Amino acid sequence: MDIDPDLLARLDQVAQASGVSRNAALALGASWLIDDFEGRTARRNG
Repeated sequence: MDIDPDLLARLDQVAQASGVSRNAALALGASWLIDDFEGRTARRNG
């Protein structure tokens, strides 16, 4: 799977402004995605 180059450029800008690496920013995004998915799954399963 390819990542949109414009998205990577935006990610790099935000990471640099925040003082973190691209990998750290990606990990934070992955963590948010997992938390969001698990929250939706838990609500659906009651």
